[in-house]
Amino acid sequence: LASNCAFASAPDLGEFMTTNDACQIVSSDCVDGDFRPVAGSSLVDAGDNSVMETYADQMSCDLDGNSRVSNRTIDIGCYEYDWRPAYSAALGATVTAASAGVKLVDGALELLDGDVVSAAYAGPVGRTNRAFAQVADEGELSVSLDGEPLATVTAADARKEMKFRPAADVSQFDFAFAGDGAATVFPFAGPAGTLLFLR
Repeated sequence: LASNCAFASAPDLGEFMTTNDACQIVSSDCVDGDFRPVAGSSLVDAGDNSVMETYADQMSCDLDGNSRVSNRTIDIGCYEYDWRPAYSAALGATVTAASAGVKLVDGALELLDGDVVSAAYAGPVGRTNRAFAQVADEGELSVSLDGEPLATVTAADARKEMKFRPAADVSQFDFAFAGDGAATVFPFAGPAGTLLFLR
C-alpha cells in the first residue's frame, strides 16, 4: 500500500530499499523491535487516509487488533501508535478509550462530530474539582460523570467550567460530541486550581 508501509534499513538490502519509493525506510529511532511506531517517529500520522478509506473493510484494525486510525490520521506501517498515554498526560486523567477522530491539539483534546472520549480521573474525594470544555461553531458536547449527566456544552458557553465532587477514588468521565465544528476538552484541575497528573 503506497505511503502505508515501512521496512527496516539493512546493509544487505540497501539497494532494494533505495529503489522502493512506495515505502519508507525506517531506523531504530522510528520503531521498536517489532515495527511498532514510537513517540516522535516519522511514521506516526504520516499515512494516507484515502488508502484506509478504500480498504476499510479489510483493514479496520492494526495487527494488534487496535483501531487502524488514531489521532485522525493512519500511521505508516502495520501498527498504529497508541495515543492514549499522550491524551492522558494532556488531560491529567487516564484515557481509557478515544475514537479515531480525537486529536491532541495544543495540550487539549479536540473532538469532531461523533467522537467520544472516556477517561478515569483520580481526584480528591469529596472536594471540588473542575473540568473545562468549549465548543466552536454548532454542536453539543455531552459530559457525564460516573454514568450520570454532568453538563452539556455549546458554543454559547465559551470555555465552560464544570465543577464536581468525586464520590470515589476514581471517577469515570465520558465526553461525546455531535454536530458541526469541534469541541475541546482541557486538562482537569484540582481543588486549589493546580493541575492533577496521573498517579
